[in-house]
Amino acid sequence: MKRIVAIFTFILLSIAAFPQLATSYYMTNLRQSIYTNPARMQDCGFSFSFPMLNLNTSLFLSTLNVNNIFSVDNAGQYYVDFDKIASNSADFNYLYNSNQISLFSFGVRIGYPLYLHMDHSIKASFYANYPRGLMEFLAQGISPSNPSFVLTDFNLSSTIYKQTSLSAGFKLTKDLTIGASIKRLTGLATFYTRSTTFNLTIDTANDANYPMNITTAYDFFYAGPVGFTYTDSLVVDSNSALLAYSNNPSFSTLKSIISPNNHGWALDLGFVYKPIKYVEVSGSIIDLGYIKWKTNSKEISHQETSYYFDGLDILNDTNATEKFIDTLKTLIEPTVADNEFTTYLNTRIYLGVAVKPVEYLSLGFAFQSIKLQPRNWMNIYHFSAAVNVGYGWSLTGTYSIYPHSYNNFGMGLALKLGPMQLYFITDNLALPNFGISYFTNSNTPPDQNSATLWLKKTQLANFHFGLNFNFGCKDRLDYGLLD
Repeated sequence: MKRIVAIFTFILLSIAAFPQLATSYYMTNLRQSIYTNPARMQDCGFSFSFPMLNLNTSLFLSTLNVNNIFSVDNAGQYYVDFDKIASNSADFNYLYNSNQISLFSFGVRIGYPLYLHMDHSIKASFYANYPRGLMEFLAQGISPSNPSFVLTDFNLSSTIYKQTSLSAGFKLTKDLTIGASIKRLTGLATFYTRSTTFNLTIDTANDANYPMNITTAYDFFYAGPVGFTYTDSLVVDSNSALLAYSNNPSFSTLKSIISPNNHGWALDLGFVYKPIKYVEVSGSIIDLGYIKWKTNSKEISHQETSYYFDGLDILNDTNATEKFIDTLKTLIEPTVADNEFTTYLNTRIYLGVAVKPVEYLSLGFAFQSIKLQPRNWMNIYHFSAAVNVGYGWSLTGTYSIYPHSYNNFGMGLALKLGPMQLYFITDNLALPNFGISYFTNSNTPPDQNSATLWLKKTQLANFHFGLNFNFGCKDRLDYGLLD
């Protein structure tokens, strides 16, 4: 059973697991470093990525890991331990997941000062912010010592969109390079909460029927390929894009799914500056933009409503259950309106400094901040050492400090064989280490090796891997082993 749980955990984190990897920030001979700073210019005359094989994914839990989510009972069975989750939670906690797959991507150098890059990708992100009180309620429920439950500042946000970007890096002087990316965005689906309120107080002293006072309010937004209306019940629009395609697959119905009328723009800006011979200072702002949602866009809301319910008298009132259901309907019944709305991207900021005592070695520090909500930024600190060995090898090691997470040792590896360049990047080696350990030490119980202990304590899982083809490279650090 333990081995099955270990395998399931590995697969779950591998699939679910994307903050943009900072390990790539100092992998300057890797074209994908332009995703973190558009001022990164490549030496090669022309390069492109293998279609749909440039994958980037990350998952981060701000306070939780496997150790403080699961417990084992006397029979050796794993279960979700809400008491442990509540005791290990902060006042506010969040889960952040981002994903990107590049459908096609290429770059070209025009003369010495100009580098152009084009990319078409599908991106998805998920964010959840929850208070400790929610976990305490799930763990303890309502009791005489804890007669009330207050849920505010609970937020969910999930977005899937297409992105077509054109980037340009320009060398202003021999020491200063600037870059910018302009991105056209098409939203495919989104759901987010603007506000959520649920307050429950029970008179636990009145144990005959436990009367309660309830207050509810919420304001949600949705847009996607499925439309619906709501009066007394939910009615799905059979003419909406997804259902129309399932009933009658055709190019026109497929186009309405992949190209809805939800558009926006985003901008990246960056610079790389060398004030003295061995020092490089750099910075960038990524995904400063928005999407305007128009296709099947809905605002799902409920005005603040309070109700005092004097409890259930099931023995004497045969309609007690029906009355309770009617009360709940009054407290949560939504108002659905066709409203256009705007969402904003998870903007990222990078600031870095690197010391390059020799041509092939770079020692760096990078600060990264990700905007998760209008009032919530996640700050991350990265220390790196990058070695660019001649004839195609590039190896980067990183140590990253995330909120409440300090065991994040990462690695980036890029290898060129002729024009072909393979790369793999992660900001935390826990999952790869666990996978290697599990398959090479099959006789060792999975919960008794150091790789498993590391995995159980980690809050971060991310990967970025792919295949590039580079031509016309002049710097020997960009030569392939077969060149």
